[in-house]
Amino acid sequence: MRFGYPENLPESTVQLNERKSLPPTSAGQRVAFCAVPYGLGLLLLINTKPLWLDEVIQLSAASSAAWQQLLHRVAANSGSAPLGYVPEWILISAFGPHVWAARLPSVLAGAGAMAVFVRLCGRFVSRTSTLALASALWIVCPLLLRYSLEARPYMQGVLFAMLAVLAQFHLAERTSLKWALLLGAFLVAAVYSQPFALFAPLGFAAWTVWQRRNRQYSLLTFAAFLVALVSFLPWYLWARPAWPTAIAHTHGSFHLAPSVFVALFRESVGDGYPAAISALALAAWGLWAFLSRARQDWTMALVAAVIAPVVLAFATDAQFNYFFAIRQVIYMVPFLLILMAEGATRLWDSGSLRAASALLLAVFLGASILKNYRHLSDRSEDWQRLSSALVQRARGGCILLVSKDELGLYTVFEPGISRSLCDSDLSRRVVMPMLPSSTPEEDRVAREILARKGMSRLSTERVGFANIEIFAR
Repeated sequence: MRFGYPENLPESTVQLNERKSLPPTSAGQRVAFCAVPYGLGLLLLINTKPLWLDEVIQLSAASSAAWQQLLHRVAANSGSAPLGYVPEWILISAFGPHVWAARLPSVLAGAGAMAVFVRLCGRFVSRTSTLALASALWIVCPLLLRYSLEARPYMQGVLFAMLAVLAQFHLAERTSLKWALLLGAFLVAAVYSQPFALFAPLGFAAWTVWQRRNRQYSLLTFAAFLVALVSFLPWYLWARPAWPTAIAHTHGSFHLAPSVFVALFRESVGDGYPAAISALALAAWGLWAFLSRARQDWTMALVAAVIAPVVLAFATDAQFNYFFAIRQVIYMVPFLLILMAEGATRLWDSGSLRAASALLLAVFLGASILKNYRHLSDRSEDWQRLSSALVQRARGGCILLVSKDELGLYTVFEPGISRSLCDSDLSRRVVMPMLPSSTPEEDRVAREILARKGMSRLSTERVGFANIEIFAR
């Protein structure tokens, strides 16, 4: 039996309906036409921005010489998993700490995720125009573009999460051990890339299990998720003791306040209110359009893949007292885009609401393109430039760091900077970087040390996002 079809429906009718539900071009052609140019575009943008703080922290860990050292650095970053760092570690080990080497895994994952997205769209939408629109929405979506160009593990998690959902489709249709094994493998890769990546496939699978109520399908699905969870348990038990300290250093905690829901709404697609309002309006219409179909096999599973990452991210943050960030729910965005594309095309087809479709799409596309331009053109946070400036200014003196955690952010770019650090006696000339992330307490302690040594400030220089202050006796 095919999932969603009556038991007595002839196989020929099932195949005919499935052929009608797909665009006329082959799946391979659709993937190549959309994903290949997108990947090439990402490669052209890979060096547009300097690395920002989170990327530098990951680059510092990925620059570890030994495998064991890498694992300890990953464990010290709360909620992280090793597979999200391994591709970058391999490239950095081979080519050095270059921006392109740090970001290439995300670029490849972003292009691969779009390829899988195109395949998934063919399962939900019935026309080439809807699929083309969904692909365009993916390309301009600020949240997906940002993390396809950041040296972070989130797009790798998106790729494996979507592969898991695609495998779930095949498992529902064939209920075979082969697809259960592939589902389990993709889930393991997802959770070891970024643990929150498991939530969207979990929501999708849970709804299909409830809807289908087929014992064999349920057991195979349960076994695949159990394999993923059991495989992650050794890493969780080993890394978990280091997470409270790492969370404490973030200077943030979980509060389920109205501001959190406002932030979730505002940043749901990575932009502000105009893009969010238009996106959710189109998605709501898309949901209505899907529900109005004669066959609604996967509609609520699609909705579950949007809702589950949000609910489970909140629950996990509450458990570990970690602050909510929109990157934690990036895994729901592909499924939201499918609803948006369906909503826009159905509004357009209605005739009387064609203007509303055009307006909502124009607002989303315009706001997203503007956001992407502003993000890519902002080059103020440049740690390599700051590191070089510190080395130059410290000649004939020493460098005093406000926080001990700062050193690794500079040694990635200037390995010899540690030789210029101040000892307890300081020097006649002291250079101190002041970062936006420095706490008032750290600033106060550093200035008290300088005051006790009779140091007074000579000058302050702005270097991108930070200040460099020079003190002398």
